[in-house]
Amino acid sequence: MSARGSGRGAALRRVCQLAFLVLFLLLVVWTRPVPGQAPAGWLSAFFLADPLILALTWLAAHSVPWAALWALVTVGATVILGRVFCGWVCPLGTVHAIAGRL
Repeated sequence: MSARGSGRGAALRRVCQLAFLVLFLLLVVWTRPVPGQAPAGWLSAFFLADPLILALTWLAAHSVPWAALWALVTVGATVILGRVFCGWVCPLGTVHAIAGRL
């Protein structure tokens, strides 16, 4: 058994990684600026789950919108489950894993 894992769990993780990478890329395309038109409110949901955006908003504005506190769910999942965000959800982690295989 390799260090990367094998079997059903590794295959499920790869599927989740690719799904979240595709979702991230779609969100980037959908949130591109269109002159005279604001992006839909639901598109910001992905960014509200980012703890780094939460921290930077707090540092810059000295306040945090209530919706940004969803990032604490990500922090809680990481504390309880370990590197679940980096290994299953993070698009950068997926790109890094693909580059490592190449």
